[in-house]
Amino acid sequence: MVSRTGTVLYLNPDGMLWEGYLKKTGKFNKSRQKRYFRLVQKPLQLWYYTSDKTAKPKGQIDMFDSKGRPNQIIIKGTKMDIKTEGRVYHIEAESEEEMKTLNTVIAINRSKELAAKKKADLKPKEGSSCGSSPKGSGFIKV
Repeated sequence: MVSRTGTVLYLNPDGMLWEGYLKKTGKFNKSRQKRYFRLVQKPLQLWYYTSDKTAKPKGQIDMFDSKGRPNQIIIKGTKMDIKTEGRVYHIEAESEEEMKTLNTVIAINRSKELAAKKKADLKPKEGSSCGSSPKGSGFIKV
């Protein structure tokens, strides 16, 4: 059951972490439109729909840029600005509590995703060897 305010879904098998209604300012139409949002993982994105009955997302907001760095999020009361590479998304919740909940779920899952990326970066690449120095590897054999 989905309430009209945000619902935290930590263990949802679909990879959904949060869902609820928020208001979003359009790219061209600057009036706030009520949209149904879902925070999904792998990759961490905020999908938005016309309503909770709509199957296909109207759009998505990436929580990381193309280089894997977290996009900047600014919170002021009930409002959230997400700065992506191509746009700033302006989102508003009905209450500060709802916005804090959404921000907390985003922060926890961005940290998890960053930790997983760091762990993957630390693993030796297939076919690489610590004892050799193939040309262009970035290592200097002494």
